[in-house]
Amino acid sequence: MDLAENEKKNAVELAEAKLRNSLRELLLKKENELTAFKNNSERELKDKITSKDAIDGIDKTIKELQKTKEALLSSENNLRLANEKTEDLTIKKLTHGNPTMKSKFDELK
Repeated sequence: MDLAENEKKNAVELAEAKLRNSLRELLLKKENELTAFKNNSERELKDKITSKDAIDGIDKTIKELQKTKEALLSSENNLRLANEKTEDLTIKKLTHGNPTMKSKFDELK
């Protein structure tokens, strides 16, 4: 092999080595990018799941509070109606037509 062929062979080997190193670096870079993407995607998914759980919990609490509100309003209405009925009560109305009470009042006269 003459000197020119030897230099060409060395140049080709050097170029191949540089190409292999560049490919390794590129592959490593892409693997790191893929790992970062996977980690980021996993974190975003966990955040979304956590957010969905929180939203579901809030929705459940709102429904429970709505039921409590309705029960309180119903109770308030029942108390108002009972109060209206008691304001209209008198001893005469409570004892009217009651034979025991009639006899007791008659005894007092």
